[in-house]
Amino acid sequence: TVVDCYNIVSLKYGLVVGCHDIEQLQGNVRFVITTGKEKYVPLGTLKNSGVAEGEFGVVDENQVICRLDEKQCDETKVTEQTKHLVFYVQGNSKTDWKKLEFSANEVGERIVKYCGGTFKRLPTSKPND
Repeated sequence: TVVDCYNIVSLKYGLVVGCHDIEQLQGNVRFVITTGKEKYVPLGTLKNSGVAEGEFGVVDENQVICRLDEKQCDETKVTEQTKHLVFYVQGNSKTDWKKLEFSANEVGERIVKYCGGTFKRLPTSKPND
C-alpha cells in the first residue's frame, strides 16, 4: 500500500519518488555524484554490482540506496515488516520547488491515511538555482 501511495503521486505530478525502510539505513541519506567505489546491490539480487563514476545516486553511509534511473537497492526495500519509512521526491532543474514540497506532503498524507502512523517532514533546503 505504501508503494501504491507514492506511485499515485509520482504519476500524478510526473516526479520520481524513492522510499526506503529506515531501520535498514546506515546514517544520513544524501544525494551525490558517485566515485565508482560505492557498494550497490540492486533490488532483488544479493550481489554487489557497483556503480560507475559520475552517476547520480542516493546514498547512506554504507551504500548506494538508489540510482538516478531509480533502481533501488535490495537492503532498504519496503516490506510488510517495515515500520518506519523515509521517502524523497525528485524533479529536475526546471521543476518548481513548491511542486516538490506539495508532492512530498501528499505522499506523506496518503501513507498515513491508508497505512496509519504519522508523517513528519524533515528540514530541507532549496537547491541553488
